[in-house]
Amino acid sequence: MTIAAIINTDSGSVPRNAEETILGVLSEFGHESDVRVITGSDLHDTCVELASTRADCLIAWGGDGTLACALNSVSHDGASVIVLPGGTMNLLSKRIHGELSDPEEILRTCLSKGVRQHIPAIEVGGQKIYVGIMVGEATRLAEAREYARKGDVPHVASTLVETDVLDTTTRIRINAGTEADEATALAAFVPDQPDHQPNIYYVNPENIIDLVRMGFDSLLGDWANADGVMTAHHETFRLEALKGEAKIPAALDGEPTELSLPCEIKLIRKAAGVLSARSA
Repeated sequence: MTIAAIINTDSGSVPRNAEETILGVLSEFGHESDVRVITGSDLHDTCVELASTRADCLIAWGGDGTLACALNSVSHDGASVIVLPGGTMNLLSKRIHGELSDPEEILRTCLSKGVRQHIPAIEVGGQKIYVGIMVGEATRLAEAREYARKGDVPHVASTLVETDVLDTTTRIRINAGTEADEATALAAFVPDQPDHQPNIYYVNPENIIDLVRMGFDSLLGDWANADGVMTAHHETFRLEALKGEAKIPAALDGEPTELSLPCEIKLIRKAAGVLSARSA
């Protein structure tokens, strides 16, 4: 079996000996390999190049954004992808492999008795994401929360003060056909099972006091469970600006970007094929 691998050294927890680890395991199994060690700027082009080699399997080691890029380079009925956790949250790896968190153990298990399965994704403006999307100025609270976890109080303050994160102006309409609502910020997460609908959370605070209260709940705990956050479940919905077209801050699988509105968001039930160590 021919195996290609991509290791993103810019990811949060990829060790220095990552290449050596992968080459050692693949050698034990007697597989031919093409291993690339890259930084974030080379990620997309390298994923496309490796996918074009028609390898039987693609290993991706990095954060959720790196893993999503690798998954998007391979068709859902093409090569199986082995995702190895190398980021901060590693939500996608947890969804696929369960409680296994050691990359070398996951790799060995997948190569010896891994189970191929299809995983769902959310398509946002033609791009598939595998963890979730956050939209709106208030999504910058996630950035502030990371600083808070590190004890970096000055950066928490600057993130909240120097941006429009505390702007209560309603900017987004959530249009699900027969249902519509308005929000200041929204998050939609890929369901754990392909037959489930995406989990959608949104906020529409009436005043600055409400938003500040939600903000501190988010900084201290779980954004989705913060007081004042509303929930919905739609397989397909459309995000619209209240007036014409607009660009708004967003994060796709944790990667910051700007999202052009209007934009359709829909569930893809079989988005990619992966090898899972969970059921092995």
